[in-house]
Amino acid sequence: MKELFRKITTSSIIMSILLILLGLILIIYPNISLASFAIVAGIYLIIEGFHLIYLDVTSRFVLIPVDGLLPGILSIIFGFMFLARPEVMQSVITLIVGVWIIVKSCNSIKLALSLKDVKESDYVLLLVLSILEIILGIIVLVNPEIASISIVSFIGLMLIIYSIINIVEMIMFNRDVKDFEKIIKK
Repeated sequence: MKELFRKITTSSIIMSILLILLGLILIIYPNISLASFAIVAGIYLIIEGFHLIYLDVTSRFVLIPVDGLLPGILSIIFGFMFLARPEVMQSVITLIVGVWIIVKSCNSIKLALSLKDVKESDYVLLLVLSILEIILGIIVLVNPEIASISIVSFIGLMLIIYSIINIVEMIMFNRDVKDFEKIIKK
């Protein structure tokens, strides 16, 4: 079980690193067209969707509370929508990114709450990071005018921040895998 848990956290870290690279490209080249961004984002969302569904299925075998089915399905749907109509999708990118961050953040809260009985400090830190993720998602949803000024750079920055938070969470979960196993066995 420990090895499977490490594989799950490692794959999540790899996906977050890919998202950081995408965010850096968007910040370094903010003049990239939104249609081009929609195509790249569509491909990423499809890969991420299958990754989340994979995590959901594999985590059930070790009873880890990862709820990746709904975010995975949404990611795949949004990814195909981006690929099918990139010129239309550029008008809804901020909406989709905001909802996506909020949905994934709710999963992070669920994981943080599962560590509540193990380590109080880790539980609080993970809960705070998850709440920060939700705030980032709400900022994207509530302030589309900020995103319209420099939407590509803004989304790139949000993706980097979100991914860094996700990497920290996965490292913390990976570090505390023995304690997490005790909770699962209860």
